[in-house]
This record gives sequence, structure tokens and C-alpha cells, in this order.
Amino acid sequence: MGKLLLKTAALLLAVLLVLTALGPFLTPKWVEGHAQNGGTYLTTTTDGFFALEENSLDVLFIGSSQILRDIDPVQLEEETGFSAYSRATTKQAASVSYYYLKNALKTQSPRMVVIDPSTLYTEYAVDEDEAYVRYAFDTMPLDWDKITAIWHTIRGSEKQHMLDYLLPAVYYHDRLTELDAFDWSYPFIKDKSDPNRGAILLDDIEPQDFTPLTGDSDKAEPYAESSLYWYEKFVELCEQESIRLVMLRTPRVFWTEEMHAGDAAFAEAHSIPLIDFNLETLYTEAGLDDQTDFFDRGHLTAAGAHKLTHVLGGLLTELDG
Repeated sequence: MGKLLLKTAALLLAVLLVLTALGPFLTPKWVEGHAQNGGTYLTTTTDGFFALEENSLDVLFIGSSQILRDIDPVQLEEETGFSAYSRATTKQAASVSYYYLKNALKTQSPRMVVIDPSTLYTEYAVDEDEAYVRYAFDTMPLDWDKITAIWHTIRGSEKQHMLDYLLPAVYYHDRLTELDAFDWSYPFIKDKSDPNRGAILLDDIEPQDFTPLTGDSDKAEPYAESSLYWYEKFVELCEQESIRLVMLRTPRVFWTEEMHAGDAAFAEAHSIPLIDFNLETLYTEAGLDDQTDFFDRGHLTAAGAHKLTHVLGGLLTELDG
């Protein structure tokens, strides 16, 4: 019986080692110019962050696709001298934002963090948005932060399982016969730095009917309790690490006066500055044009992002003073 148990354990260990080894090859490669990227390039942005020199960042951006698309960290550094990087992912869950920050602080010591709390008013639909959860975790190195972040993010799921994330070869096993030369070679690429510093800017233009906000509403949009919990932990972590936290909103056609009031109340309650480009004052200062600077209802074009980043850089410089 003892020998049988040892053989079984050895077999299971061998299977585990094989699955672990196959994971980097089977996981889709979301990089520019590769068929699997889907226009996201989030393998590039994630690997680029972990390729940074330790303690080289002044400003860390965290949040949703609005941060990903509407901020140019390269331009920010050129104009202000702030070394910056964007750890933004499409539809980023509040729990992901918190653990991204916690994980980043293992290798970086930013003096300023800028967050777009994208799900402050909505409960995260973990199964509906499974693809975006995978964007957030599939290329993140395996450590305890990743494990706990996955658990907290998918624990309400009816179909997702920890094993699928911890051993991606299990989830992506059907790709084994589809692997190409790029899949086999990518894990061995030594320089995985991202020249765009985590940003993925957009070129196509879709004219919008955007009306800037006045900021005069005294009625605030109610928060989603589960998201609020994680954003408050995010604030606490910044306080513990003596990091200047800034709350940012970029222009969205669907943003409301009540949402701005909710943002303002959250910012005031936690003594953090709010920069909202939905407000007429900042929208006008940036020189944004809803006919030429929008990609869609929630994102700017690259040209719009450059206008916004220029003004944002000045505001962050004032806050850093």
C-alpha cells in the first residue's frame, strides 16, 4: 500500500509539473501583431510592468480601460519628468485594482498612485466579464497576491474555478494542437519591456454628443457595496505606504451629475483629490472636442489622450509640490 501511494503521488507530481510547464505556452499571447491579441496587448503591458527596473516609478496608474486608453505615460514623463506606468485592464474589478497595487509595491515605490475606480457604482459581473478577469490574471506571475486576488474576484462565480487560473494549461488545453512558433518562442524572449508604458491608445474617431457636467448636483449615485469595500482598502493601503492617491475620471458620454457627486463625496470622505475631466472646466481646459477626440462613448482617441495627459501632467505636478 505504501509503494502504491508513493507511485500515485509521484505520478500526480509529474502531471502537475507538466501542466505547470505547459502553462506559459498554452496561455494566449495578447501582444501587438499576433493573431490572439484581440486588440488588447495586455500580455505586453503586464510583462512590461514586471520588466521595469525596481523602484523606478514615480506615478502608477491603476484602473479600467479609461486609464488604459486615455492616458499616455510616455508623454507624461516627457512633459513632467514623472516616470509612470499604467496597470490598467479592461473592466478592472475593484479587487483586482487593490491586489495590483499590493503586488506592485513589492518592486516599486511610487510616490503617487492615480486610480480610476471603474466599478464604484456597479457590482462586478464576474461570469459575464470572465474574459476581462482572464486579461487581468493570465499573464500575472504566480504568487500569493495573485492567488488571493483570484479567490476574492471569482468566489461568487457559478462557472469559474481557481484551478483554471492557477494551472492555465487545464483551461487552455484545447490550444495544444493550435500552438504556433510564436507561442513556443514567446516565453524565452528576454526583453519584454513595453515602450508604451502600459498604455494602449486608439486611433479611430467616432463623433459623440458629449455634454460636460457642471458638478452642481447634491444627489450622489449610490455605491456598490462590494466594490466600495475594495476601493476603501485601496485607500488604506496608500495611507499605510505614505503614497499620494489621486482619483481620476476621464470623459464618458454616459457619466452623470450624480456619479460626479458620488465621486466627490468619496474623495472628500477619504481626503483625496478628485480630477474629473467630465466637468466643463477641465474638459474645456484640455481643449477636447466631442467630434474629433472620442473613439466611442467611453474612450478618447490618441489625440484626445494627448490633450488630456498634457493637462493632467500639470495637475499632478501641482499635487506633488
